[in-house]
Amino acid sequence: MRDKVIKELIDTERVYVDSLRFFVEYVYNPLEQSSIADKDTMSAIFSNITQLLAVNQEFLRNLENQSMPLGDTLYQIGDYFRSYSFYCNRHAEGVAVLHGAVKRSKDMQAYFSKVSPNRGLYGIEDMLIKPVQRICKYPLLLRELLRYTPPAHPDRAKLESALEKIQSITKEINEKKRDVDSSRLLIEIDKVLVGDGFEVIAPTRRLVKRGTVKKHGKKTSKSHLILFNDVLLVTSPKIGGKYDLKDVVDLSVALVNGEPDIKVRNAFELINVPRNKKHNFSVGSAEERDEWIEALNSIINEHLERGVMESKKRTTAMLPTSRRPLPEIPEEGRELQMRRFFCMYNDTRLIEMPKNNCRFEDMMDMLKRKFGIVSCSAWYISPSNGEELQIVSQGELDRCMSEGVRDLLIRTG
Repeated sequence: MRDKVIKELIDTERVYVDSLRFFVEYVYNPLEQSSIADKDTMSAIFSNITQLLAVNQEFLRNLENQSMPLGDTLYQIGDYFRSYSFYCNRHAEGVAVLHGAVKRSKDMQAYFSKVSPNRGLYGIEDMLIKPVQRICKYPLLLRELLRYTPPAHPDRAKLESALEKIQSITKEINEKKRDVDSSRLLIEIDKVLVGDGFEVIAPTRRLVKRGTVKKHGKKTSKSHLILFNDVLLVTSPKIGGKYDLKDVVDLSVALVNGEPDIKVRNAFELINVPRNKKHNFSVGSAEERDEWIEALNSIINEHLERGVMESKKRTTAMLPTSRRPLPEIPEEGRELQMRRFFCMYNDTRLIEMPKNNCRFEDMMDMLKRKFGIVSCSAWYISPSNGEELQIVSQGELDRCMSEGVRDLLIRTG
């Protein structure tokens, strides 16, 4: 039985590597070599997928060649699997960027239709989710392998250590899986929503609640509400599972009234304050009404608390000049002046450095503060030759910047 589990591990790894290699060679590489997508878009959509391919190709070679005991192979590869945490943490944002890019660019739309003629964009999404699914499969295979490995077997100790190491990685990833699931829900909603002027897919947006209600105005009609963590969509159901978008309520400037001035049971009212527009809804039970009111108020209160924090920041303008924080760069100019780096250590964190005056010492100090460590080193994969290089000086940092690198691997020491 142990041999059967090992065979399943190798067979499924071979299928995974083949599919990943095909995706990189026939989808990623041609797009990267074209002028259709810029470096930032490529990095956001595909993240470090080429690094994952290299890691798993080496893993598969070791499995097939049996160049070392299986326990040693699995234990050693555990450290390299940390690159999956970086990929998974950015997956949801990548899918959002993919959809936005295709909507804005006919060339992008045509390219993905060409490379994925049967399923189009959804075939690309299926491939982008594969690394997330694969890394979560390893603990299951390892537990099954341990089940059929006797306590006295020479592989036993290393297999247990490998399982512990990979489980710590998948735990981090599973905490982010909600974002991936949320992203897929947004995509499904985007498919069935009819109406212009609203982008469903956004990196920080998540679905909170949805349901069918009665809407009361000059006449009573059926509505379908879709509640996100920033807005409420008021839609009208259509034949074929589609929904007509009727209104978008910004919840940062909204109020909920649980006792509206209408003679209908189980009703609640949502008020768009700046527009002085009211929506009156009713549902089938008092319990359902309370659930809607609680969900709406929870989001509205979050926005109110965030507004209080912003207000506190604005009071710093009253401080003497010597005590004021440096002014923030306006959002519309930030991309022109700053370079963002996605830095992976135990988790992934974002730092921003000036494009025209990025000093090596400042970057290292920022990384130590960001991760709360005493000393560290920064590494990156060179886009020009695929080598892993350490940033050890100002010259190496300048080279890293000139090559458009965005992803850094942080190590202690």
